Amino acid sequence: MLAAGDTFRAGAIEQIEKHADAIGVKLIKHQKTGDAAAVMFDAVAHAKARNIDVVLADTAGRMQTNVNLMDEMKKIVRVNKPDLRYS
Repeated sequence: MLAAGDTFRAGAIEQIEKHADAIGVKLIKHQKTGDAAAVMFDAVAHAKARNIDVVLADTAGRMQTNVNLMDEMKKIVRVNKPDLRYS
């Protein structure tokens, strides 16, 4: 399943929604400007409840110099404790 965690970029949620529809997988999303960590948390909870093994989480692109987005990533990792992450 997919999680729409890029709540920052205009059109990001709609873009990943089209991909999810195209490949036939569930998408968990919240409103634009929502808390990305909460989106991931809800997606993981949904997946666990339905014995889904993989959640692919899309997040906003970020530069190491953008303190707010780097703090958001730290929160996502802290809240969700992912098995694997790519930067």
